[in-house]
Amino acid sequence: MHSPRIIGYGTCGPGEAARFMRDTLNEFDRLCDETLILVNCPPGADVDPEIALIEEFGFHWTRDTREWGKLQWKIKQDFIETHVAALAREGDVMVCLDMDERFDRHLTKDWLRSMPFDAYKVFIVDLWNDEAHYKPESCFWNTRIWRWTGVTEWIAKPVHCGLAPRWAVAYNRYASFILVHKGLMRKADRERKIARYEKYDPYAIHLGKPYYA
Repeated sequence: MHSPRIIGYGTCGPGEAARFMRDTLNEFDRLCDETLILVNCPPGADVDPEIALIEEFGFHWTRDTREWGKLQWKIKQDFIETHVAALAREGDVMVCLDMDERFDRHLTKDWLRSMPFDAYKVFIVDLWNDEAHYKPESCFWNTRIWRWTGVTEWIAKPVHCGLAPRWAVAYNRYASFILVHKGLMRKADRERKIARYEKYDPYAIHLGKPYYA
């Protein structure tokens, strides 16, 4: 068996480059041997700053123009099956992040290359109002590290479908690492998310409204 590589992947949309995206790409650069980013670009949206930032790091990228809030799971599954699958080999370690996240420094390449199990969830900490505070009731465990097996079926939810395949979400171990999420830290960002999910999940079927409040 080949020595496992660490492959990072994530998705981004318009406006991410002006927020926390550089920190996330730095994290991929710290941990991964190769990184792929899916740029979701609705018709008429400007993602030139995001593409320029990805290219600055020398990462792979591809574009998808489908509507994110309606087809999120399908967009992610197609990205994994088409682009990540072309790069990954059995046994490679996959690391996934949104463009407003980073791991704590205790997660290292050495740990990833030697991890004994095939999928791990880490503890997501939602920063709130500033970088010194978080919202305890919004924190949760989520699968962000998994080993490539070629099985890529996603959870078929239009929103909040996760960043890992169905099997990795269902069968995993707990890893004692923190993932810091800045996407809800600023009130303006929370208000934008509330507006987005009022449109795409108005009855809060996939995630309760108090998560953003």
